[in-house]
Amino acid sequence: METLVERSYSKIRKLTGRAQKELRDALDGVLAKIAGKTARPDEAEIFYPLCLAILGRQPKQASQALDCIEKLISYGYLRGAGPVDAATMAKLPLKEKDEDAAKVTLMDAIVTCICSCNDHHDEEVQLQVLKAVLQAVTSRTCEVHEHSLLKSVRACYHIHLVSKNTMNQTVAKATLQQMVNVVFQRMEHMEETLHANDVAAVPPPPEAVASVEVREDSNHSLPDDAADGVDAAEKAESDHAMYPDVARTLHLHAAVLHRVHTRLANSSTADLVSDDIDPSSSPAPTTTTTSAPTSTSHAPSTFPSLYHKDAFLLFRSLCRISMRSLAEDSAATAMTSSSSSAATTSAGPPQGSDDPFAFQSKLVSLDLLLSILNGGGPTFRDRFVTLIKQYLCVSLLQNCTSNYTQIVELSLRVFVVLIAQFKAHLKSEMEVFITHIFLGLLESDNSSLEHKLLVLEVLKQICLDGSILGEIFLNYDCDWNSMDLFKRIVDAISKIAKGGKKSFESTQPTSSNAAKQASKVQDTALVVKGIVDLIVQI
Repeated sequence: METLVERSYSKIRKLTGRAQKELRDALDGVLAKIAGKTARPDEAEIFYPLCLAILGRQPKQASQALDCIEKLISYGYLRGAGPVDAATMAKLPLKEKDEDAAKVTLMDAIVTCICSCNDHHDEEVQLQVLKAVLQAVTSRTCEVHEHSLLKSVRACYHIHLVSKNTMNQTVAKATLQQMVNVVFQRMEHMEETLHANDVAAVPPPPEAVASVEVREDSNHSLPDDAADGVDAAEKAESDHAMYPDVARTLHLHAAVLHRVHTRLANSSTADLVSDDIDPSSSPAPTTTTTSAPTSTSHAPSTFPSLYHKDAFLLFRSLCRISMRSLAEDSAATAMTSSSSSAATTSAGPPQGSDDPFAFQSKLVSLDLLLSILNGGGPTFRDRFVTLIKQYLCVSLLQNCTSNYTQIVELSLRVFVVLIAQFKAHLKSEMEVFITHIFLGLLESDNSSLEHKLLVLEVLKQICLDGSILGEIFLNYDCDWNSMDLFKRIVDAISKIAKGGKKSFESTQPTSSNAAKQASKVQDTALVVKGIVDLIVQI
């Protein structure tokens, strides 16, 4: 470690001017301690000069300091588990709510210092920021949780949106993807560890203890009934020896039941439902969001581990970013009586928007949410149902009616995966999506050909899974209190497939491209109708 620190500090020392006396003295102090070999500098002493170099905003100094931090973390020399010294605390750009030194660890200070350069215009500094935050979040030797994790995500978002270097934009998005994957993988691994510990702590079932007692008394004279019991116990023991997997499974079920009964006995209704985490204490990676559920959104008062809380905060933050409103969408929503504006679509980012990065950040967040759904494990599918209903479904309802084709397409892709994995929990949400979004777009004279085609593609994916269609028919058409949802889907597709609904063609510009799109819509409708007819016949 001394060699790495000495080499990096010497490079920074050469770049230090006369006006930077504080930085020069800090560097000389650490270098003198290393050269004297009297006492090894601790982590706080090593980080302080690097913090000064980063906050000095000099591109070459900051780049060298960030590179040194990244290497120290990767080699396990900088773990950041200890407290922050007063000198470093005074230099950090912390908000008032984060200024409690007793709660801020050295790793929190390191992440804060790194992320302070996310708006740096130098491309090399941007790249070093991405490398440093990725190493900090994914390293096994240090812990980055809660606010520090969200700061790291925010820094990657910012660089991806504002950087003028295409390579840095690509690296920033890849860094985001890798960080998200690591956060949810750690949650899954921690859940497995906690479950294994709970199973190991559960005492053996009473039946096993009883069988042991019976075997100990087997040498004594017993009545015939007791002798039969001994034979049965010995037979059960031999069965356990012959089928260890079955015995292990039975013991696992007993452990799970014991865990459930214990939690029910020790918990109250107040423990099951709690208030949402204060947004001010867990900021999302953006500062401007649309109205998200507040009065009905509840987060667990306690999490099984910090890894579970990290995944919760990250998922909620991504949903909030995806709900950021765009200027043209807001205008189109307000002008409900104007059919022309409702028929307008755009494939690119909004022009003249108040937030020029809202469009791109929305796409990135939806893409990350899609990857989370595709790679989600059993813990995610079990614990995130409520969060999906409260945030993700609201986001998809908003984005599926956007005027921008890219947003609609990505939102519909998320919906397909969502229904495939959570259809048992989203009965009411599925009804809202199909009636207000899918059928609304298909039956509307003002919806564009692009949106109709996207909806038909989604229905095609849904129809390929016959179980979903069967559940729609049983849950809605066979229920006296529900609408005939399956019938409405078939009728809407049949009208387009037969070419009987010509009104949507009249609202589109007469061109060869529009004619090709209309033909493609009708062809896709024919395919979907054929799939539905085949499933019905089966």
